[in-house]
Amino acid sequence: MIATLPTAAADSTSDDELVIEAAKHMIDRFGERALTEVKQRIAELDFYGESGTRDLWNRIYATVEALLGQMADPTRH
Repeated sequence: MIATLPTAAADSTSDDELVIEAAKHMIDRFGERALTEVKQRIAELDFYGESGTRDLWNRIYATVEALLGQMADPTRH
């Protein structure tokens, strides 16, 4: 199963906002496992040859990583 992002959201927000919202959603849904879950989606995209979508999920991965880092260090802004 390939995980995709809603296209309606892409129409009304910038790519950066979409990436941030997707990252927050992954963290809300999976907590500390969010990075593992995003990696799984990236692996699925690789399997199906979806390189364009993979680039988006790479950005989501980096954002999840940054947000989790901020959550782990409350002194960081």
